Amino acid sequence: MSTVLRSPRWSTTALFLVSGLSFGGFLVRAPSLKVQHGLGDTAFGLLSVLFGVVAIATMRAIAPLLRRLGSAAVARVAVVALPLTVVVLGAVPSTAAYVAAIALVAAANGALDASMNATAVATEQRLGRPILSGCHAAWSVGTTVAMLAGAATLGARVPTAAHLSAAAMVTVPIGIVAGRRLVADTSSHGSAAGTPAPAWTPALLRVGLVGTVLMVAEGAALGWSAVLLHEVRGASLALGATAATAFTAAQTAVRLVGDRGRAAWGDARLFRVGAVVGAAGLGAAALVPDPRAAIAGFALLGLGGATLVPIAYAETGRQDPSGQSAARLSPFVYGGVLAGPAAIGLAAGVVGLAPAIALVAPLLAATAAVFPGASTVTAASRATSVATAPEV
Repeated sequence: MSTVLRSPRWSTTALFLVSGLSFGGFLVRAPSLKVQHGLGDTAFGLLSVLFGVVAIATMRAIAPLLRRLGSAAVARVAVVALPLTVVVLGAVPSTAAYVAAIALVAAANGALDASMNATAVATEQRLGRPILSGCHAAWSVGTTVAMLAGAATLGARVPTAAHLSAAAMVTVPIGIVAGRRLVADTSSHGSAAGTPAPAWTPALLRVGLVGTVLMVAEGAALGWSAVLLHEVRGASLALGATAATAFTAAQTAVRLVGDRGRAAWGDARLFRVGAVVGAAGLGAAALVPDPRAAIAGFALLGLGGATLVPIAYAETGRQDPSGQSAARLSPFVYGGVLAGPAAIGLAAGVVGLAPAIALVAPLLAATAAVFPGASTVTAASRATSVATAPEV
């Protein structure tokens, strides 16, 4: 393992893998913990809001640390802290302590999310070739593996504390080794980690708003696809569940090869094509009555949208080389995660669920028009990186 993680690319990718494994373990055990602590649906929903608010606040709070210390230094701590805080969830005896533990996990998750994305942006710019799509693919793979493993432990009646502790015994060593192999981002991409953050510009704001829309569209697939198929299209619950599975499977598959597409097409062109394809898929999923067409539509959303968030992080890094780029974009992304499903639900109460989901499609298509026009790397930077980047 340590030999593989010597590569800056793979040690950075490992941060995303640990994040996905830890977050997936938390997700799969959340319903059990809800029952264990006697939480109602409203209280459980409020905990989700608490998680998002604390994560966003942490992302904003650590921005000065990312600038002063560099994202790699923050990531070394956060990649170990997250799996350890997840263990606490299964160990706390009282509901009040569980709420505090949720806030602790959210803070660790927010710190790792911002620092690992900032590290990936810096590593990508240092190497002069795309890696962000592969990093996000590792997160998707980690989350899927953790949820499958968690489902197996639930079936075997393994206690939550034992499951989460065993998971940490796997993820913490990976995080420690990966953290040690990270390259400090003070010598990498043309600006030191201590470079002051530039003021907000129209381009930065556009990328932030694009990030919010992307996560609203993703929330439509993950949060509402099964409801749409079952309650509106009359599909069985089992068939309805395949819509979200089709979305995540397509998204993960494309992310695994997405960096090749970024290198071949350039970020701006790939983003515009992906946004239009994803919007077409989401529109079809919402408006075509056949449940099978809806499943195909959500899969098309996953195919088109797979590289959009990684490209948004890369573009923010180009606009803001101070090391705080991910801390700037991540709150917009989490804002979409929090507000998106709720907004769709409110709209559904007025116009119906299918039209409410359909309304997201033109918003996604519009991101193709407002996304800044930039290529992944220039020919000059690619030539420089070949001469200076470590072997991966």
